[in-house]
Amino acid sequence: MRGSAASAPPGATAALRAGAACTDITPTDLGRTFLAGFGFDRRAEGVLEALAASALYLESGGARVALVSADLLALPRPLVDEIRARVRGIAEKRAILCCATHTHSGPDPLGLWGRSLLGRVPISSGVDREYLGWLAGRVASCVDAAVERCVPARLRAASFEVPARWTRNDRRGGARFDGAVALAFDDLEGRRIATLLNYASHPETLWSENRLVSSDFPGAFRRRSAGLAGGVPLYVSGPLGAMLTPDVPRDAGIDERRSFCEALGSALAERAEQELAGAEPQSEPTLRHAARAVRLPNANWRFRLFQRLGWLPAQTRGGCVENDVHWLRVGDVEGVSAPGEVAPEVGERMRGKLRARHRLILGLCDDEVGYVLEPGMFDDPEYRYEATVSLGRDTAAILLAAQDALVAEGWA
Repeated sequence: MRGSAASAPPGATAALRAGAACTDITPTDLGRTFLAGFGFDRRAEGVLEALAASALYLESGGARVALVSADLLALPRPLVDEIRARVRGIAEKRAILCCATHTHSGPDPLGLWGRSLLGRVPISSGVDREYLGWLAGRVASCVDAAVERCVPARLRAASFEVPARWTRNDRRGGARFDGAVALAFDDLEGRRIATLLNYASHPETLWSENRLVSSDFPGAFRRRSAGLAGGVPLYVSGPLGAMLTPDVPRDAGIDERRSFCEALGSALAERAEQELAGAEPQSEPTLRHAARAVRLPNANWRFRLFQRLGWLPAQTRGGCVENDVHWLRVGDVEGVSAPGEVAPEVGERMRGKLRARHRLILGLCDDEVGYVLEPGMFDDPEYRYEATVSLGRDTAAILLAAQDALVAEGWA
């Protein structure tokens, strides 16, 4: 671990300001679009609903943070770096956090789901590089728009448990993570600027037979949230790995899956607004942000092979994937990031190390390094699949150690 960069200079005004924006990131050339997250050769055949990228910008006491949520399975680190480089309104690029909702009905951003031989052996990347270049510009412009729309704001926060029937763990003995956190940022007249929901469940409701571009249930959440409160809704995935999934019947057809998708997203929005209605506003919450570099050993031969083929983008050095762990605090809300799919068991450990009343786990932030598992899961046949798409058994410990350092420094 190297370097910790905090952004809260003393002596500056603590009044909170917030701005938000949203942009369409739906691919326009479906003939070049491979859908990510299940098997090879899953070409898009149409658009069920538009994909979106949303940006929330916060500043207070001299600290500035932008949080992006994009309807993609992942935002690989090289793409994050390109987005940051194109943002004009924020000089400290490390203060731009980019999270993927992890929809399994969006374009392949990693290169792992392209053409294959007999559906088993990959023979080409699934990435449309022209699309990713266009996407980087769209997301950067969205962040700049959020900065430009920044106004004095108040924060309300609510933590709550969702009904267990909404999400299940498909691994025998696997943990649950039914906790959700909702944040509302309102201007001084009470108009909604942005709503953020942090919840853990794979956006894969439509499943592998789907061939239509879709944001899955995060899109349904945003539509219902905007209808209820206005503003820009953002959905950020929590510790959904290994293997939290919407509790739609396994044998459900596409119509039932679409209905469940809409119902889950709407229910999340309605519950969030219900909880936020009883939350007291915080007029001058202090904002702090820090990041700590980590080097994650890549013990996965498949990942190394795909990197050599140029299909899997990553920031690597000396056999390690380089990334950051972020920590932020605004008022009585505290969050920590992870660059992958955190197992709920690891997520509980992360949440337990935070100290504020409301605790965010920002998954799939700034990269996708695969599943972040407890070491014992690598020896459990129940997690055989997850082990094949994980950097290795050291990942969780390294991320947790970085979090410990950031929390200690942040609360000092």
